[in-house]
Amino acid sequence: MPDKKPLLIELQERITRSKGSTVEGFLRLFDEAYYAADVNHRELVQGVHKVTDPAVAIDLSLVKNQRKLDLVQLEIARLFQNYLDSADSLHDRINDLVRGAMPELTDTWDKRSQEAESEPANAFLTELRAYVHHIRQPVMTSTFSIERRNAKGFDFSSMISISRQRIEKARNWSRRAKRYMESQPKDEILLDQLVLDHFPLLEDLVQWVVRSIRQTYKAELDELETLREQYGLEYERTFGSGGSSRSKRTL
Repeated sequence: MPDKKPLLIELQERITRSKGSTVEGFLRLFDEAYYAADVNHRELVQGVHKVTDPAVAIDLSLVKNQRKLDLVQLEIARLFQNYLDSADSLHDRINDLVRGAMPELTDTWDKRSQEAESEPANAFLTELRAYVHHIRQPVMTSTFSIERRNAKGFDFSSMISISRQRIEKARNWSRRAKRYMESQPKDEILLDQLVLDHFPLLEDLVQWVVRSIRQTYKAELDELETLREQYGLEYERTFGSGGSSRSKRTL
């Protein structure tokens, strides 16, 4: 007759096989994808603000520094592409996991995803990503402006933006994407403002998904927590209090 497994091993195997453990694995994947989009959005906004700071922008505006300006614009374009790709990847990660492993959420996810896609800023950014991939070149430009304030000095301003006039005829934009373009007070769509308008929509979508998962699989996650508590108690009983450990949730 085979020896009975130690309770610690049995509990560990039950934890590993549990539905709650699988759900937590999905939450970690969401967390990783969200983290990438969050980092890329912050880096882009900070990059634009740094380049448009007068201390830097005045130097870049000089004709002799055209090469330096070209390199800066390519770097901003890289940061922008990183954000476009990470935002798209996050949405795809959620969609694939829900459809592949969480059938209970499919209907509500489809409805919530469609609502998110209908937001003008979201629609514009999604279609802009397709456009940028197609043209294979930076879509934004840097603009410097020097205006005489009075007899004693000048005002200097700079921005990195996308020209609405330049891109609106480049493809057949959807009605919702056009609504975002038309909401801008001027021809220029400021790059940092575009990302600041879009990222909260992405953030809300992720928070909705995480809440839905935790509500739908509450029993499974509670069972996992109970198993971990039992494992911790048995570990302490077997080896003493010094080795007890608890796993942390990521979201």
